[in-house]
Amino acid sequence: MKIRICLPDDLVAQLKALEPEKTLSEIAELALESFVRSQQMGKKIILPENLPSELGSRQGLARMDDLFKSFSLKQAQRIIEKRLITRALESTGGNRTKAVQLLEISHPSLLSKMKTYKIDIDRDGKQNKYSSQKTDG
Repeated sequence: MKIRICLPDDLVAQLKALEPEKTLSEIAELALESFVRSQQMGKKIILPENLPSELGSRQGLARMDDLFKSFSLKQAQRIIEKRLITRALESTGGNRTKAVQLLEISHPSLLSKMKTYKIDIDRDGKQNKYSSQKTDG
């Protein structure tokens, strides 16, 4: 039985960057495997943890030691919150209502955190040029 898979160009590019030696059909298999993993976990989107384990050790994927320069839990929380909020907004095309559902926080809490971390995502899910790019520390 054959299954036809349509993948967004940006997903293909990201997977191809992680696995440059893979063919398009092998990339489609990786995407399908990731999709199945995300569905098994009750998720509607593919997250990095849903990717096959062989992708997790590739260069270019941030490791915990790369993200956190100290042992400060407060600093780690700020870094993680900013990244998750940005990722949720980008994946929902800037839709804050959908983003709060993914993040499991209230809308006022999202707005407060966006202001704190200077996150400004437009309706296309892209960071606005005048937004502060570095507030991780």
